[in-house]
Amino acid sequence: MLKSPALPIGLSAVALFALEPFVGKVLLPRMGGTPMVWNTCVMVFQLLLLLGYWYSVQLSRMHDTAAATRRHAVVVAIAALSWPLTVRALWMSPWPGVSPVTWIVGVCVVAVGLPFVVLSATSPLVQVWLARHADTSTPVHRLYAVSNIASVGGLLLYVGVIEPLAGVRAQSWIIWAIATAGAALAVRVATPMTTPGNETGTRFPELTPASPLDVALPAPVVGQPARPVLWFFLSFAASLCLFSVNTYLATDVASFPLLFAVPLAIFLLAFAAGFSAWAERIGLWLHFAAMAAAGTALWYLLRVATPATSVLDLPMPLLALAGLVTALAARLAHTRPHDAALPSFYTIISAGGVAAGMVSVLLLPWGWSRLTAPMHDWTLMLVNSAVPEYPVALVLGLWLVARGWPMRFVAAVGTIFVCAATEPTYGMERLFEARNFYGTLRVQRDPSTLTSRLKNGTTLHGFEVTDGSGQATSYYHRASPIGQVITRLVPHHVMAMGLGVGTLAAYAGRGDQYTFLEINPLVEEVASRSGYFSFLRRARQRGASVDVRLGDGRLLAAALPDGQWDLIVLDAFSSDSIPVHLLTEEAMREYTHKVSPRGVIAVHVSNRFFDLGPMVATIAESLGWRWAIQSRSEEEADETASTWMMLVRDESVAAGLGLTESPWERPAIPKGVESWTDDWANLLGRLKIVTERFNTRFEQQ
Repeated sequence: MLKSPALPIGLSAVALFALEPFVGKVLLPRMGGTPMVWNTCVMVFQLLLLLGYWYSVQLSRMHDTAAATRRHAVVVAIAALSWPLTVRALWMSPWPGVSPVTWIVGVCVVAVGLPFVVLSATSPLVQVWLARHADTSTPVHRLYAVSNIASVGGLLLYVGVIEPLAGVRAQSWIIWAIATAGAALAVRVATPMTTPGNETGTRFPELTPASPLDVALPAPVVGQPARPVLWFFLSFAASLCLFSVNTYLATDVASFPLLFAVPLAIFLLAFAAGFSAWAERIGLWLHFAAMAAAGTALWYLLRVATPATSVLDLPMPLLALAGLVTALAARLAHTRPHDAALPSFYTIISAGGVAAGMVSVLLLPWGWSRLTAPMHDWTLMLVNSAVPEYPVALVLGLWLVARGWPMRFVAAVGTIFVCAATEPTYGMERLFEARNFYGTLRVQRDPSTLTSRLKNGTTLHGFEVTDGSGQATSYYHRASPIGQVITRLVPHHVMAMGLGVGTLAAYAGRGDQYTFLEINPLVEEVASRSGYFSFLRRARQRGASVDVRLGDGRLLAAALPDGQWDLIVLDAFSSDSIPVHLLTEEAMREYTHKVSPRGVIAVHVSNRFFDLGPMVATIAESLGWRWAIQSRSEEEADETASTWMMLVRDESVAAGLGLTESPWERPAIPKGVESWTDDWANLLGRLKIVTERFNTRFEQQ
């Protein structure tokens, strides 16, 4: 027998959870950077995990272990050989007219479906094969904890080593090598069962019944009867916590890909802790701690949190996630079946995760706005919440963790707390709210300033003063860096990636052509047809041609005429999420073919977390273009702070636009800053906390 059964389990888990952020990295930029891209990927991964566990159940039911091993070896070989061909689907451009969820599901299944199923089947198969071996005395369910710890290792390996150092093509080969090694070593676990003298393989009783979701379980390892329905809901609650925390953080704290790895790592470590001997020893205290963490997070969410970012906004949901998932996993481990039925046990756990993903990704974005449409005058937070699944997940976790009447009373109080919680309006009148794949949009009116504001979560995406003037506001204000350039340039043909409320159209005059490229159809509806904002309508009334096209900005831009555009504006960032494919060297080169001889490429690089300026400057230098940067605070009424970079063909154009004069600057590019390409982009290296540590920011201006 393989001396270390943890090795194939560990390698497979490392490959599996390096594969997940790899898929998200490739797909996320093409779909607008919304957190729902990652949540949809996780839902697909949960579904593939379920298929992997179902596959392991079918193999474990075979009488002939030798035949089962040979069959698995063939599947491993097919997955390894087909990988180089199927993984290319990740780089396909989204098809027009296909919904984002359908596209992501289809691409993920085609690209990594078979390898993912094989890798996810490794741990339960190894556990069953070990349990069947007469000499083993290992509590094989402990290998589930090994798998989860290795999964965290895979996440850290990808984020800290593979992603910063290798291009995405090379990354796929690195993950392929680790995955193939883990799956191949797993086959060796069954080798002693098929050695000479036992060529037909050891025969074992078939597991019953046929359906993995309707299992007649043997007597439990521990005292309580193990119930499939209980396993399902314990897993559902744990996974709903993960999905809801992902969405909550991206909506109300920040939205960038690296942040999504943190809740997933905590989720995996919490499951590992729950399946450990340590959790069994301190079970009661663990449940107290989980309820305290969840209850505190619920109280903070409903009674303390404000739209302004607080130092507790990030750790509070993460602590609740860690506490609840650990306690839920501990109860799963406590009610597990005998080792022979572990594949069915893991299948049901996976089914709970799939159901949670479907609620978060499919049900809520589709149905929530329909439910809340007639309730805008209500102030119940659960109704009006941009992420209603978050408080629901906390309460559900409280109910399932609660043991005994005193703790169930606490859970009941939590339920009442959620149902009765009112949401403060902070003086804002809510005019509109809707949720779709790209997030929750709200239109609010501030009577004190006579402004209508569009928000995605708590992030402002533009506002208009309702005094009838139609003047440009926010970071498009005439005093802003881009306002200064437009005043001098007077562009007649403008292409903008990102619509917002259409503020840029305030500069459009008779005969001008303004083309907006927007990925979110709900934004187009709010800006163009809702009646809440008038920038686009006023521009058309002045005689300008204003066109809004829906889809990925880079793909839509490629179809527009070359050499025509006086101004190209890159402002397609959703919150602080970075659509990397819009900022690569190849993308910038494509834009240079679109601008007119006197044209300008304006890049909005304002960001709370990423320092993009030096990287964009490096790309400009590699293309032979001139550039300048300006940061400006809120110095005028109705202006918001912003940082803009302007790229032009030569020095004469820069001088004509005032880019060689103060307050425009062109600081020295720090050493070690590299251009992003379609194959390589190091987001970790552009985090401000990293750039400050390694001195790869512009000098203080």
